[in-house]
Amino acid sequence: MENSWINRFFLFLVMSPASLYRNWGVQSEMLKSILTYKLVMDDRRPNVMQATRSAQHREKEVSNATLWTMFSSFLMGLMYLIGFFIGHEYVTQLTFVFTLFIVFLSMALVSDFTAVLIDTRDNNIILPKPVNDQTIVVARLLHILIHITKLVTPMLLPTFIYLIIKAGPIAGFLFLLIAFFVVLFAIFLINSIYILILRYTTAEKFKNTIAYIQIGFAILIYGSYQIVPRLMENSQWEEFAVPKDWWMLFYPPYWFANAFNSINTLGGSPQEIFAALLAFLVPIASLYLVIKFLAPAFNQKLAMISGASGAETEVKSVKTIESSSSFAKRLSQVFCTNTCEKTGFLFAWKLMRRNRDFKVKTFPAIGYFVVLIVMMFVRNQKMNIGSDAFNNSFKPLFAIYFCIIIVTVALPNIIYSNLYKASWMFYSSPLSKPGELISGAIKAVISQFVLIIAVLAIGTCLVLGGIKTLPNIVLALSNLLLICFAVAIIGYRKLPFSKPLTEIVQGSQLVTGMGMLVISGLVGAIHFFIYKMTLAVFICIPISLTIVFLLVQSIKKTSWETLGERGFED
Repeated sequence: MENSWINRFFLFLVMSPASLYRNWGVQSEMLKSILTYKLVMDDRRPNVMQATRSAQHREKEVSNATLWTMFSSFLMGLMYLIGFFIGHEYVTQLTFVFTLFIVFLSMALVSDFTAVLIDTRDNNIILPKPVNDQTIVVARLLHILIHITKLVTPMLLPTFIYLIIKAGPIAGFLFLLIAFFVVLFAIFLINSIYILILRYTTAEKFKNTIAYIQIGFAILIYGSYQIVPRLMENSQWEEFAVPKDWWMLFYPPYWFANAFNSINTLGGSPQEIFAALLAFLVPIASLYLVIKFLAPAFNQKLAMISGASGAETEVKSVKTIESSSSFAKRLSQVFCTNTCEKTGFLFAWKLMRRNRDFKVKTFPAIGYFVVLIVMMFVRNQKMNIGSDAFNNSFKPLFAIYFCIIIVTVALPNIIYSNLYKASWMFYSSPLSKPGELISGAIKAVISQFVLIIAVLAIGTCLVLGGIKTLPNIVLALSNLLLICFAVAIIGYRKLPFSKPLTEIVQGSQLVTGMGMLVISGLVGAIHFFIYKMTLAVFICIPISLTIVFLLVQSIKKTSWETLGERGFED
């Protein structure tokens, strides 16, 4: 067992006052062992940004999760420097900086830190051992301290260096002091969110809620990198100033900005001084509330998570499945031609709805898609509704082709799973050919992740471009199906959720990705060159639909020999 040099450094720091721990009744050797193992497990637990990457990289990166977490935090910290290009005074600039800091820190704590905070599996190992309560409590607190420090330090480093260069060392260290109170305030917010969620939800719903927060955090990071730098192109930001109105006292980042400015300049208006006092008093009061009231309540809820029976979860899951199955059944009757294909459709549909790992790896692609589409239209200010520039542009149709991003992320995630052993039922079934199950699963992916977005894209094109865009819309949707099934044949013609993550071959994924780019580029280029020729579009529609039909039939004819399956003989 080997810890990274960063973890060894933090372990050395927190174990330095070992004699003090012994005076508290802590078993120092036990404490060091517990922290060592916890930090090793942190390195093997991928953060939210790693979890949303394609699965083939996971085995490679999982041993360096700490480095990736700190690197991601450093990138977020670089974004804070944008605040210093807004306005001309520290109050305005640092209000923006502390706003970003609170938002990103809170989201990072909720998404990445949740796995550390609610993971009670180590209790089954530690509690039976001769370890006293003081050691367990101190180990948990020090682990939390190390994790927060690894998140916060890289975030603050760019701003700290900038202030030292611009205003001197005193300003830099004053910023770190204020940031300490910001962290206390963020911890209070996170505890409040946890208690609020756990008060009105079950343990299973709590885990689902955290999964959706992880997805939102990944989308927020990606969207920020796309949108925030472009805001600086507007010269009005240089003249922006934070209002001096009384209602700004209800905005916490304004407190911390005034705390820095008032101490740094040794002055300020009565309102600014009062806001500076709030920056110190509120976090201290919040810390008291966390220790006195919120922490005990959260510990009780945490015990419920680790000891909750699955009866209630099972009943509610059955109700959820029953409420959504009718819609899935109707779709399967529309898109599937026989019972076997419908079975594959419903099986994949339900597992995609229920599997948290699948959601965390796949759903951010939808957010990326939305951000890309928004930026595509925002960049061109001439694209007004109903204008000739819009009607004669390929961009509305390009939005439909962008749906392939979602499909190419979902397809591998529907094949590889950590629950692959349940696929024994496929091999024990009397199926002569598994192809119809596979085609049903692929149709479920397309229906669940493309159908709604495609409908929205169609509606947008019709509203903005008029009825004359309808032939191009039909061709674009047909081409989208063509690309999806072609990519599935190249690299994803496998039974759903039937392969372990360790079987992913990076080279094959590269070939599949290159094939997707070639097919998408070729099909999209053909449509681009003919989209203004109405007759050519009408000719290409039946050709595209015919190719889609042939591809689907090819998938349906997939045999066990084609898959190269040997069942569970090995």
